Amino acid sequence: MKHRLLVLIVALVLAPLAILARNYDVSVTDASPETALQAIKKATGYEFVYNKGVLAGLDNRKVSGSFHDMSLEQILNRIVNL
Repeated sequence: MKHRLLVLIVALVLAPLAILARNYDVSVTDASPETALQAIKKATGYEFVYNKGVLAGLDNRKVSGSFHDMSLEQILNRIVNL
């Protein structure tokens, strides 16, 4: 009984890590930051919650890049720092 409980707890802790470890392919060309987030959403299936006011200041900024075999964290970091 204790062994099964331990296995269940370990599985519940490690499951989210496996999801984050997945790699994705996303390409955007001359896109607004909001459009880039939509491309990431389409590639990953994740919904993003953000304040549109934060992106409003970046309206004149264009995002371009081809991100292959990268984690979601890596893609988001690259887009934010472009």
